[in-house]
Amino acid sequence: MEGDEIPKEKMSIFELEDRTRIAVRASGTEPKIKYYLFGQERPADGKFTTAQLETIKAKVGKRLEELWNWLQEDARARLEL
Repeated sequence: MEGDEIPKEKMSIFELEDRTRIAVRASGTEPKIKYYLFGQERPADGKFTTAQLETIKAKVGKRLEELWNWLQEDARARLEL
């Protein structure tokens, strides 16, 4: 959830070309892998307007959703090998 602190357990963090980040770690209580996705867009100078923020939020949200879908598809494909 937005604003939740990320646990400090060992994790691998990958930064993509567009500065999107993926953090991956094993769950400490369950037999599963946890993924954390981070997206951002920074203003060239100054601040974004409210209208710009809404557009950026939608754009970054779409990018993270696409990335999450790709991660799930990749994991499923690897399990089928």
